[in-house]
This record gives sequence, structure tokens and C-alpha cells, in this order.
Amino acid sequence: MGLWSAIKETASALWDTACSVARTLGGAIGRGVEILGRTLGPVAERIAGWIGLAASVVDAVATALGIFRPDEDTRQMGDRAIQAAEKGIRADDFDDFDAYLEALRGFELNPAHSRASSDEAKLLAGMSLAGWGLERRFELPDGHGVVLWPVAIAAADYLTPERTRRLLEAGLDPRDLADYLAGRLGLQRERTVEEVLLSLDRKLDPGRDEAARHEALDTARAKVRETLEA
Repeated sequence: MGLWSAIKETASALWDTACSVARTLGGAIGRGVEILGRTLGPVAERIAGWIGLAASVVDAVATALGIFRPDEDTRQMGDRAIQAAEKGIRADDFDDFDAYLEALRGFELNPAHSRASSDEAKLLAGMSLAGWGLERRFELPDGHGVVLWPVAIAAADYLTPERTRRLLEAGLDPRDLADYLAGRLGLQRERTVEEVLLSLDRKLDPGRDEAARHEALDTARAKVRETLEA
């Protein structure tokens, strides 16, 4: 099987899972799952052990930002969201994100159902849940939270939890960050986002020279484009 055929087959299987999970969850979290289903196919094909890597990236960022507690993880929370939705407990029925999270935390999981549900389904639900948490915390438009995850996975060495947290707290929209790393921004906006990234790097690593800062950023962008290019 050729590379492109393999990517299409993996992407198709992931999309089928995403559609099923999105129908179960509905609302904003379901729409987030659909976005992930469209964008994670190349990641799934090109990164060995991508599920574990994706879970660890989202776990770390969601914990650093206070979205998930330290004893919670993305797949577990995704499992809770799916099972709760099947019992009629959905995010859109709550006034705010925190109230919904508390309902999920208090929901009693069915172990047999957990065993039957795929890691991909749990992960997609948990990633969308965490993305929705980003949107609520930083007052972002719908869908702007989940777009962070594919690039955060592809450039995990650069987008550490601390760097990601500080970029978001500095007001950088995850969609702009994702589009910058993927090379999809216009020149003026690209320069603005790049300066935000370089300015933070100067604070995180004041001893690094400017050439090394640019090289690290260029390497991250190359990894994102190489990984996510369909």
C-alpha cells in the first residue's frame, strides 16, 4: 500500500469514528470531534504511537491550564463524556463548562462500556472536551480550541505545556498559532504571530542566541507541515 493510500485509509477510519462520537455528544463538543476527525488523519498515519502521544500532550496542556485536574486524563474524560451523553447528559444542557465537568466527574462509568469503547473514540471526545475548555477559559470562538491539538502533537518538542500555556495567556488565538505553524497565514499576520513566539522564547530562554531561536521555530514549522500535509 502506498503512503497516500495508507493515509487515506487511516483518515477514513478515524473519520468514521469521529462521526459516531460526534453524533453521540452533539453540540459544541460534537462539532469539535468532527474538526479533529478531519485533521488528525495524517497524524495518525505518520506518528507511531500517536494515540499515546496525543493523550500525553493534551493531558499536560489541559492540566497546566487548570481545565483537567492532575488526576484526570484525556481518554478517561472522553469516556465519561461519551457514556454521560448516552444517558442524556450533554454539554449544551449546562450553563457553563465547569458545571458540565462536575457532572462528568460525578458520573458513574460502566466498566464494560469503557472496555468496549475504542481508544480513538475516547481520545477524540477528550480532546474536544479540552478544546472546548480552552474556548470557554479564553473566550475564543467555537472551534478555535481543538485546532491547537494537531499542531501541538506534531510540534510537541517546541510547544511544551509551559510554552503553550504562556502563549494562550498572552492572548494568542490557537487558530492563529496553528495557521502560523502550518504556513497558512498572510505575511503581516505571520510576522505578528512570529514576534509573539520569539518574544516568549526570549523570556523562557534568555541565554539562547537569535539564530537558535529562529532555527527552533523553523524546525517546529517544518515538522508541522511535514506531519499535517494531506
